[in-house]
Amino acid sequence: MPTPPDAITPEHPEDEGLDQPVLPQVDVEGDRLLANEARGRLRADGFTDTEIDAWTRVYFEQGHEGDVEGLVAFIAAAEEGTDRRPTA
Repeated sequence: MPTPPDAITPEHPEDEGLDQPVLPQVDVEGDRLLANEARGRLRADGFTDTEIDAWTRVYFEQGHEGDVEGLVAFIAAAEEGTDRRPTA
């Protein structure tokens, strides 16, 4: 059974007022791994690979760590204009 789409809108973080960071090399690997894990789910929501990569970079830059659920919650919170940090 396919996963139903999340209640998030495909767009760039900048559209929600979040700047794209420049991450140190050590953080880049973690952000790439999470982006790859999230790709299938976020593509089902209509996100492009560029948008997925951008959201993941912002997620890491703002000190978040976690899994795909945390990233999706972060995107939803940004769209709602709240700061809902995912719990580990």
